[in-house]
Amino acid sequence: MVTKEFFVGGTPKPQGSKRAFLHPHTQKIILTESAGPALKQWREMVQTGARLNFPDGPFAGDVMVSLVFSLQRPKSHYGTGRNSEKLKDKARQRHTFKPDLDKLTRAVFDGLSGAAIVDDCQVFSLFAMKRWAEINEDTGCWVKIQELG
Repeated sequence: MVTKEFFVGGTPKPQGSKRAFLHPHTQKIILTESAGPALKQWREMVQTGARLNFPDGPFAGDVMVSLVFSLQRPKSHYGTGRNSEKLKDKARQRHTFKPDLDKLTRAVFDGLSGAAIVDDCQVFSLFAMKRWAEINEDTGCWVKIQELG
């Protein structure tokens, strides 16, 4: 088994939703995605991190993937004044709201495909979680990929 692990710094972005519709004039199916430039930049950052850590090319075999997303807490979770670095008692301990974990995962898989793995269909096992970044901790995603022999 070969394992590689790396961190992609930045603000993780979710994969946009896709929508299909029939073009009224050409009668062809058009697929649109609700993704902006921030998603494209995030996927490129993931791909760059993958290429740096996979200089000999992507894993071609079956892989297990672990993704841990560290996301910025809202300022409303902290006190004010001298308590500005102290969490309020009512601050949520787990990141259980948007962005959706499955959409964050899809965006990372798009960045990994062709760089760390040939295609995301190779992934037979996935662990993924969202967590709050601590104060002065970088936001981003820890990626761990294990290729099985």
